[in-house]
Amino acid sequence: MNTFELQLLRRYIRILERHVDQQLKNHKGCCGVSLAQCHALVELDVHDKCTVTALAERLNLDKSTASRTVENLVQRDLVTRFSDPNDRRFYKIALSENGKSFVDSINFFCNEMYETVCCGMMPDEQQTVLEGLRLLTEAIQKKQNSGGLDEKCRG
Repeated sequence: MNTFELQLLRRYIRILERHVDQQLKNHKGCCGVSLAQCHALVELDVHDKCTVTALAERLNLDKSTASRTVENLVQRDLVTRFSDPNDRRFYKIALSENGKSFVDSINFFCNEMYETVCCGMMPDEQQTVLEGLRLLTEAIQKKQNSGGLDEKCRG
């Protein structure tokens, strides 16, 4: 990408971040939890019964931050902790019944928000957006996994 295209990409991402952030603030910060807690809950909905370490890796957080986030969710009865039957030195976490209901409300709100946005686009445009976001997130994840985002592309 040339400099102009990079600046456009950054601008579009900033605008997207501001709009999503504003929508979440209008809805009491992701249905009443912090953004980090919201991400943890949604991730646990997708990957049920995982360790805090696995959750930290998926959310790109250090383990201590993930542990604090999980502890807050346990105290709110949104997440449960239980011993790993294969190794009692470790524990796993999962959504509680309250947590499942809570995630359902997050998903409902977010689905409605994005449906409202996407209904102004043609189906082929919606598919283009999905494909572009998939490619962008995969490229970011690949770069992070290969040594970080600080390295520039060679070639």
